[in-house]
Amino acid sequence: MKRLTPLQWAVLLAYSHALPRGPERTHVRQLVNESRPERCGPALMLAASHGLTQDGKITATGKQAARTLLGRLAVSDLEVTP
Repeated sequence: MKRLTPLQWAVLLAYSHALPRGPERTHVRQLVNESRPERCGPALMLAASHGLTQDGKITATGKQAARTLLGRLAVSDLEVTP
């Protein structure tokens, strides 16, 4: 598996919290757990500073970034939530 950058990790973490229970959420959380950076705080602050998260929740921009990232990671066996 390709290692996520801290920013990618932070966006997918927030995205995973917004997903309903099911296979997509399970898979995204697995990616998040496998790619957790040593220091989470800077990654979370970076995502917020880029407008991808706000108050720990995914923004519309962050959702789009997460969907794009999942597509690039070839997570094609999942139905990505619109």
